[in-house]
Amino acid sequence: MNKVSAYLFGAVVFIITIVVFILQNDTQVSIQFINWKSSQISLAVVVLISACIGALITFLLSGYRAFKTGQKIKKLINANQKYEREIEALKNKSNPKDQV
Repeated sequence: MNKVSAYLFGAVVFIITIVVFILQNDTQVSIQFINWKSSQISLAVVVLISACIGALITFLLSGYRAFKTGQKIKKLINANQKYEREIEALKNKSNPKDQV
């Protein structure tokens, strides 16, 4: 199983788990966070909002990591090209008869 299939499988299992939880927990709850307090709201909505916020945070952190990795790869490619040019220049210096 490749990496993409594993992520897809995990996402499907997570979604199924959330749906089952939502269907079994349709009671009304009150949410309090710091100074904010909600009126009665369905527990299913709270779980959905929490899952979406978690997915968004995961996406943003993963995107940042991918961006930093891309920058590092670009830097390494540029350094590699520079070193390849230096190697070619040194080879040409050491073999003057090849330049004819």
